[in-house]
Amino acid sequence: MRKLLARINWPLVIADTVAMLLYGVWTGTISIILEMHYSGSTFNQWAETRLIYFCLKTALAHIYCAKLTHFIRKIFRGSPKRWLQEGIADALSVSIYQQSIYIPSALLAGANITKTLFAAKFYFTEGLLLGWFYGLILNWCRKKIAGVNNNHTNRK
Repeated sequence: MRKLLARINWPLVIADTVAMLLYGVWTGTISIILEMHYSGSTFNQWAETRLIYFCLKTALAHIYCAKLTHFIRKIFRGSPKRWLQEGIADALSVSIYQQSIYIPSALLAGANITKTLFAAKFYFTEGLLLGWFYGLILNWCRKKIAGVNNNHTNRK
């Protein structure tokens, strides 16, 4: 177990987690208001869903979302407009990531499947529209916290 923990790049894990927290705070207010209004959840269902979702979303930020973002960015490398391709990759990865956590979280909290899928469509759209900002935050956090420079201008 010690060997496994020693191999983890803790500054990178912390940077990826902080990036997801900052992105969640930035987008969370809009999402919560619309989720409460349009999904028709009770307050208890909403609170349980948010608690499960927040814990999973934050805990898996490095393991799943940052690695998914890196993988999708690699697909778009070599394009003459890297900044645009990187923004699309970031938005796509955040959208996929949020869906895979939100739907099970809502269902575990006892939310109606129809209302959950409706809210999931909203979150997918939100991720596509605002996900590029996650990439900016991720690059900034990795540079400031972990000392990693992920700017598209420095990629080969």
